[in-house]
Amino acid sequence: MYFKKDILYIRDDFGVCSKCYSKSVSPDGYNDRLLYFYDEGAVNAKIQRYTCDNCGYNFITDLNEVVEPGCNYTRVFKEKILEFVGLFFGSVRKIAYKVKKDTGIDISHTTIENWILETEKQK
Repeated sequence: MYFKKDILYIRDDFGVCSKCYSKSVSPDGYNDRLLYFYDEGAVNAKIQRYTCDNCGYNFITDLNEVVEPGCNYTRVFKEKILEFVGLFFGSVRKIAYKVKKDTGIDISHTTIENWILETEKQK
């Protein structure tokens, strides 16, 4: 990961095809995605896209360490919100208000509530 002109570039140094597990892959452009970090706020990201030279399969850099599948909020962002829940805030609306005040990110109180319920199910 590196920044260039306020855009976060995410690429895999060791690209491996997720279909045939070949290491022979070629870069094939970028996918744009908006990611939400607690300290940086909303960040435009370009995720490296690859094409397998062996089977022709197209895939992107694996982001599972940074974000959950189908989510634009980073894992660190989510952990920070859940930390607020455990520390001192009474309602999810107050947490959403604090996040908007601190980061400028307008997060839904329903999203925070879903994260709390998801965490409770995992325990």
